[in-house]
Amino acid sequence: MSDYARMMEYRRTSQAFEAAVAGCVLSMNVSITNGSTAATLASTNAALLNGAVYNISATGIPASTTFAYNGTTAIVLSNAATATNATAAATITF
Repeated sequence: MSDYARMMEYRRTSQAFEAAVAGCVLSMNVSITNGSTAATLASTNAALLNGAVYNISATGIPASTTFAYNGTTAIVLSNAATATNATAAATITF
């Protein structure tokens, strides 16, 4: 990795960390399937830190559900979804 790439990665990670520490609240759609812990975020977001654990709430996602962000749109919920929805409006908090 070049020095420039390292600098840009550091900057992106630092900005994401600052947003997360400030108590970020993100709104995005998530695709869920009834009875499954597999879910798909509509997009990735620079404010989400790879390896960090986030709370997620939406219709069809049980209360107190979390996920560990892995840097992709594919996530694993800590509790199985209770409904199927291709575009559930989710709130993600740190």
